[in-house]
This record gives sequence, C-alpha cells and structure tokens, in this order.
Amino acid sequence: MRNENLSFQKYSSRCLKVNFYLLLSVFIIEVYIVKCSQLYRILIKDGWYPISQKGSHVKMKHDKKPGLIVFPNHGSQEMGKGLENKILKDAGIRK
Repeated sequence: MRNENLSFQKYSSRCLKVNFYLLLSVFIIEVYIVKCSQLYRILIKDGWYPISQKGSHVKMKHDKKPGLIVFPNHGSQEMGKGLENKILKDAGIRK
C-alpha cells in the first residue's frame, strides 16, 4: 500500500506542475503577429532588394550580407512565428 500512495503523490504533483505551467503560459506569453507585408517592409529598410519572383515567393539579396532569402509575400496574411524567426535570422536582423 505504501508504494501505491507514493505513486499517486508523484502523479498528482506532476499534474499540478503541468497545470501551473499552463496557467503561467496563459498570462505571461505575449504573441506578436506579424503580417507578410510588415516583414517585407522591414527587409527593404534593412537593405534587401528583390532579384526575382515566382508566384508569391520573392528572392531577395543584400549588397553587403551573404546569401539569398526566399520570402513568401502573401500580402496581409499573418506569418507563422517560426518562419518569421527563420527569415530574420537569415537576414541577420535581431529583434
């Protein structure tokens, strides 16, 4: 019986921790949603310019920074956080 009580205590404390983290995440996390057009303007101001386009995807280049960025220019649609971070990282722009 003693082992069963310990396992129940471990399980209940684990649930409490998970519920506590969920509560914290609701109140602490602030999500900033960026539209494609806003991020495109940020890249243009930083010195990136379009070199070619196929459909809605624009290839952008910078005179001083290496590499190309393929930017999905979908206008006023919201961009996912992961894609936004990847594009900013590839462009060498810090938040």
